[in-house]
Amino acid sequence: MLDYSKLEVEGISVRKSVFNLRALIEQIHTIMRFNAKTWNVNSAFQIDARIKDLAEGDAARIRQVLLNLLTNAVKFSSKKEGSGNVTLNIKHKQYRFGTNPF
Repeated sequence: MLDYSKLEVEGISVRKSVFNLRALIEQIHTIMRFNAKTWNVNSAFQIDARIKDLAEGDAARIRQVLLNLLTNAVKFSSKKEGSGNVTLNIKHKQYRFGTNPF
């Protein structure tokens, strides 16, 4: 998904910035809706209302990971007869300070 050889050799730099998460997800959905139609797959995106518009992180890496995951999901969900379905469901989860979210 990410360039693992680059990660192992020199590391991947993270470009941390504030970006509009909802806009990023809508852009990805627009791309994936077109891609899914060519594979005869229905796509749906659901974003929890508690998700804030602005997020801090590496928007390019988040876009890359989501597009790779969703492209593979579409490819493996397609059927020659009938149609498949792919849904991205983004939920808000709040953790207490000091707890491990994983």
